[in-house]
Amino acid sequence: MSEKYSLEKAPEESESEKTFEQQKSEKEAFWNNKFHEVQAYQDLAGNKMDEGIMETVTALNVNDIPTTQSCAGHTEKGMMPWVQIQYPGRPEGIYKKSDVTPEYEKWREKEKAFEEGVKRLLEEFSSGRETKSGLTLKLDESNAITSINKDTEEIYANDPTGVKPLTKQEKAKLMILIPLAQEEMRAFSVFLKEKFFEE
Repeated sequence: MSEKYSLEKAPEESESEKTFEQQKSEKEAFWNNKFHEVQAYQDLAGNKMDEGIMETVTALNVNDIPTTQSCAGHTEKGMMPWVQIQYPGRPEGIYKKSDVTPEYEKWREKEKAFEEGVKRLLEEFSSGRETKSGLTLKLDESNAITSINKDTEEIYANDPTGVKPLTKQEKAKLMILIPLAQEEMRAFSVFLKEKFFEE
């Protein structure tokens, strides 16, 4: 609710305004703490997270979207930026003999709903947004958020495991696309950060 005040007398600070400032301060502290946590993350080999993806991981985490792996993207390796997500609480034992455990089935149903929520978030971000080279952030089959267009679909369809060496033509395309995908990921981070502070 907005109010108009006379210029002759400054309004006294209301309790609701104080609460808003307190909430903002608490969120800023929460964001900073989470970012410092992300900076300290290491993989099993002791390697720290790519600096270029830390803001995205932080923005996802503070919006209750847990992450498991990530990459900032590397032109020299022909690797697009991506962040893998996972619903929390995944059971340790998936199978009992040859059957999927009931615990895993329950968790998987929750994860499906979680995935749909992330897809809606990506659609909200992309809605009405024009991107260079037609890149769009999507949730792929491995639950990784990454930029996709016709060229990337063709490249990775030929080698979904990423084992086969890239052709010169594929490398040339990715050299152009990877910086644009990194730019798109940064824009998504800003979108998530604004959403976190607005709520």
